[in-house]
Formats: sequence, C-alpha cells, structure tokens
Amino acid sequence: FRPHDLLLISDQREAQNSRDMRADAHGKGVTTYVAETTGHGVALLPDPSVRARAIAWLKRLTAGAPTHE
Repeated sequence: FRPHDLLLISDQREAQNSRDMRADAHGKGVTTYVAETTGHGVALLPDPSVRARAIAWLKRLTAGAPTHE
C-alpha cells in the first residue's frame, strides 16, 4: 500500500481505522484528521474545522503545482 497524497478525515469512531491505514503506508503519503463532529464521509463536511482542514490540505497539495492552460 503506497498512497500518494491521501487525506482521511474521520470521526472518533473511525479514527483507529484511519491511523491503521496510515501505519500500513508506513506513515507516508497519508494525512489524517479526526473531527470533533460525529458522522461518516461527506456528513462531516458541514463542520467548519473539517472544511478548513480539507481546504488547507488541498492548498498545500497544489502549491507550486504546474498550471495547465
């Protein structure tokens, strides 16, 4: 398992699964965040901290990326 730029956002109930996936990848290429809100998948998006983390991750990912015109 060798992910490249994978973001896993979970609630407390699924946090261990995210940590296990990150460990399977030897800590490389996986960013995890545990939301305070309870939910699964896109149900976490209404949480402002989840949106902020996802946007910040995308900005870091695309910083310096070549543009295609």
